[in-house]
This record gives sequence, structure tokens and C-alpha cells, in this order.
Amino acid sequence: MHYEIRQRSFGEILDAGAQLYRNHFGLFFRIASLVVLPSALWGVMVNRWVLGGSGGPTRAAMARVGGVRFGLGAMVSSSVLLALYALGLGVLIAAIADAYLGRPLGVRQAFSRVRPLLASLLGGYVLAGLRIVLGLLLLVIPGLVWAMSYLLVTQAVVVEGKGARAALERSKKLSRGGRGRLALLGLVVGLIQVALQWGFAAVLPAAVQRLPLLALLLQQLPAILVLPLYPAVLTVAYFDLRVRKEAFDLELLAQAVEPSPAGLEPPAAGATGPA
Repeated sequence: MHYEIRQRSFGEILDAGAQLYRNHFGLFFRIASLVVLPSALWGVMVNRWVLGGSGGPTRAAMARVGGVRFGLGAMVSSSVLLALYALGLGVLIAAIADAYLGRPLGVRQAFSRVRPLLASLLGGYVLAGLRIVLGLLLLVIPGLVWAMSYLLVTQAVVVEGKGARAALERSKKLSRGGRGRLALLGLVVGLIQVALQWGFAAVLPAAVQRLPLLALLLQQLPAILVLPLYPAVLTVAYFDLRVRKEAFDLELLAQAVEPSPAGLEPPAAGATGPA
């Protein structure tokens, strides 16, 4: 499947992201399943170990299990979930970006490519999160600006191989002048995702919801289905910004017509063969 790498309008970015989602649905669904299901199962395990199956971080649960155990469990749980999220989102974006560039990866290839980048992804998320929280605590507006500036951190790490700090600066540079459009894209896709999840929850039979394991799996299905959509749209927006600011389309064209290695060039017109 060939996608044209060019400048796109707001609607064209949404449309290209949706096309990517449809055309590679099976690949994206498998990757999303490998992210969402382990995260859900991990949450159930932590809930039973830390909260004794109470269903939430209530004061009664904290008093029952003890503050130290509760705090340790929450810290470990959050770290594991962040690692799963970082790896899964990185793998999804690797698959999305390569599909958009016309060289789709398999699930195993995508995981193999992103695994060495996990430390950079985690570092980028932590640094971005700290700056956003600090900005929100201080004056609110800087936190919102930073939140929009760091939307492309994962693409900078996965597509360009940037380290954590460099990825933040790269995302900030690319998004400058386009933060509003990125935020609006996120809002539109987010509303679509919420509507799909609510709609599925509304039609899920109550009898099924009473079956613990089956209910857990079915409840994750909407998350699996909608998870690839936002990264697909955001990755198209990322390449759109690179085309606008760096002529990335011309760079790809130059690579496509690059001369062949010495000894492999076709003979010039009018040239004769060896005597």
C-alpha cells in the first residue's frame, strides 16, 4: 500500500490516519492486544495483592493492607504500566510510520526495533510529564503549552532514534506553529474513541459482565480497537510537519533516485559494450 508523503490539510490528516488504521487493521490489532491485555491482567493482579480485591485505592484498603505495602504496590504497578505503555505505543508508532512510508513491519520486527529504545521512551515520558506538571502547578498555561509541544516525543525516538532529552527538543521544534492543530486532532480523535468505548459498554450484556475473565477480556476490546487510531493520526501529522518544515518529501524523493553503487549503473545512451 502506497501513501503519498506530502503536506495535508486537517481533514486529510484525519483521513490518512483512518486509512492507515483500516488498511493495516490486523497488524495494529495484534500489537494493541499485546499492550492492553497484559496491562489489564497486571492491574487485576496488583488489585488483589495490594488491595485484597477491594476494587480501588480506598482509605479502608490502605488501612487494611498497610501504608508501606500499599505505597510499594502502587509504585511497582505504575512503573510496570508505564513501561508497557511506552513499549506498546513505541511499537505501534514504528509499525504505523513504516506502513506510511511503504515498508510495513511485522509484529515481531516492530517489537525488536523498539525494544532497544525503551529507556529513551521512558526517559522522554518522565521528563515531559515532570515539565508539564511543573508548568500546570506554576501558571497552568505553560503546562498546557508544554503538553502540546511534547506530543511527538514518541515519533522522535522511534522514527529518528533520538534520546530522551533530544526527543523533547525535537518534538518542541517540530510542533512550534502547529500546536493548536495537534491539540485539535487529539480532541477529535479522543471524542471518537470515547464514543466507541461508551457505545460498546452500553451493549455488553449484564450476564457477560458477571463472568470475571470473559468480562475482563471483552471490556478491553474497545481499548484494543481504538488504541491505534490516535497514534496513526498523530504520526501522519508528524510527517506533515516534517514536509512543511524540512521538505521531507523531497528528501525521500532524492533517496529514491539516488545513483546506484559504482559498477551497477546502467550504460549511458549510445555507449557500446566491451570490444
